[in-house]
Amino acid sequence: STTGTYTLTVTENGCSSSDDIDVIVNPLPTVDLGADVAICILTSTTIGVPNIAGQTYAWNSGETTNQIPVSASGTYSLTVSENGCSSSDDINVIVKPWPPADLGADVAICNVTSTTIGVANLAGQTYAWNSGDTTNQITVSTADTYTLTVTENGCSSSDDINLIVN
Repeated sequence: STTGTYTLTVTENGCSSSDDIDVIVNPLPTVDLGADVAICILTSTTIGVPNIAGQTYAWNSGETTNQIPVSASGTYSLTVSENGCSSSDDINVIVKPWPPADLGADVAICNVTSTTIGVANLAGQTYAWNSGDTTNQITVSTADTYTLTVTENGCSSSDDINLIVN
């Protein structure tokens, strides 16, 4: 189990004979896929390790490259082999849904009045309006197109609503 030269001497009837053998213990390849990954639905990310000459790669999904694109939830395993030695690592990919951002139909109001537009306030979501507001609902009285972006778990979706002032 240790690199070195090993000598065997055999003695019989006063006669000896020797032979040497050199043993090289190859290190295990290093495989680190990193921390688990969360992505938004309908997107992808690339997972893997740097490409190192002399290494071969085998994924549990069948690919044989050092890196692969993924867009589905699951556990991905990579086995790296070099000089007859192999090591493996796993990574979990979690696909998260887009948060809803539905402002409904366009709204018409009379001049000198206002209306409130927005979505329900849900824990874990953040809100960003094109007007600069960061609440789930805003009160508006100026004719314009208002855009809301809702973000949750790193995933964002947007919706527009037109305000018409009569």
